[in-house]
Amino acid sequence: MKKIYSIFLFACFIGFTACKNQLENPQPQQSLALSTAYVTPSDLDNALIGAYNRFQDANLYGGDFVLVGDLMSNNIVWGGSFTGPLDIASLQITANNGNVTGMYNDLYRLINDVNGILQFADGIEGVTAADRDRIKGEAYFMRGVALFEAVRYFGKPYSATSSSDPGLPLVTTFTDDISKVQEIPRSTVEQVYQQAISDLTQASTLIPTTFTTQGRATRWAALSALAEIAFQQGNYTEAASKANEVINSGAFALNSTPDLFYNNEFSGESILEINMTTQDNPGVNAGLTTFYANSALGGRQDITIDAGFLTGGYDQIVTTAQQTALTTATQTVVDLRATTLIDRANSFVLKYTDGANNADNIIVYRYAEILLMRAEALARTTGVTAEAVNLLNQVRGRSLVVSDAGGNEVADTPVLFQTTDFANAQALIDAIILERRVELAYEGNRFHDLRRIGAAVKGTAATANNLVFPIPQSAIDNNSALTQNPGY
Repeated sequence: MKKIYSIFLFACFIGFTACKNQLENPQPQQSLALSTAYVTPSDLDNALIGAYNRFQDANLYGGDFVLVGDLMSNNIVWGGSFTGPLDIASLQITANNGNVTGMYNDLYRLINDVNGILQFADGIEGVTAADRDRIKGEAYFMRGVALFEAVRYFGKPYSATSSSDPGLPLVTTFTDDISKVQEIPRSTVEQVYQQAISDLTQASTLIPTTFTTQGRATRWAALSALAEIAFQQGNYTEAASKANEVINSGAFALNSTPDLFYNNEFSGESILEINMTTQDNPGVNAGLTTFYANSALGGRQDITIDAGFLTGGYDQIVTTAQQTALTTATQTVVDLRATTLIDRANSFVLKYTDGANNADNIIVYRYAEILLMRAEALARTTGVTAEAVNLLNQVRGRSLVVSDAGGNEVADTPVLFQTTDFANAQALIDAIILERRVELAYEGNRFHDLRRIGAAVKGTAATANNLVFPIPQSAIDNNSALTQNPGY
């Protein structure tokens, strides 16, 4: 791990924006005692904002947590000149890959920021109990969700045998002496998952339901994360339960059309998105917007849509039987996701369009994902049910617009599924997975879905060594307790 001088980090908590660039090349500062870093409630608030600033770094939720999942999936093609993303997309990653190293280093910078908040929060006078709990809850959320995201890249897919698979070092205490971190070995995938679950459970308990500040962790974001973790574990009963808590909250609703979520930040469908502004974004050479947006939108247009996804994704959403019924009724269907969220003629993605300012928000959790998550979890635990089919229809129904021969929109259409359309639970599961592929495209989900269901990734077995990131060589050089992943 790159050396971090945490006393200096505490100084940056007080004025984190000015220190952001210096953190990349930190110098030891011995003049600030830890006892002076957290004194007032505003110090604690500044520390939390500093952690959020780290959370949205380009190597974490500012880009790479989503980007590298897309690069490794079969939805997109990388055509840019940067070798780090190219090696990830071609599954030829090395232990010196810049994106991988950046993700690992910034993960532990974030964790140390969070650990400082959790360690010192209780000792600050003048903070109300409610504010202290909420701040700690937000900190727990960031650590838990970041550990979960990272272990899915640095460890093998979760399975019944994950207890023995190497995951990541678990660091749960703040340190001002980097040598204390350097000798911590890797915990197992199972242990990292359990730490993430513990952190997010704390977050869901400590953050009140009334706290709804945009761009910040909420109780519903924590429950969404817990649902996703259970989903990844194959614990579909728990995933269905946690997703149901979010649904029953009544706090979220699908927008009337799919493009509204991307054109209107913090819409009613948003559970958590990372706020990007013209001043605070990953910049022209990092982040999602710059890579996805075409040149007309100010982007680098490094990413295009895989041709197989056009024919095997968008074109398969309406089944053969449904198309036959449409033809018989002299009706036509348009999938708004294929007309408003992609430029099919040029194979460009249009979910991230502010290439000039790189200020598109980054999606972490949104309501459509929760609906599809519960739908699949129910299908896997209770079979073909009206509820599971209805949840699927809610997502596809707002995107599939059917018109009659006169061009009038038709409400009761054959593109909405009936329970009788599915011969068995697997047929329903397959329909939901396809819907997830199209609905959640370019949001970093496809790679994790493929490994979760044990499907090949670009012709490579889901458990293959080259689908797991190497531990950066610089981290191994600094930590003799670390072991490298197989194949590196």
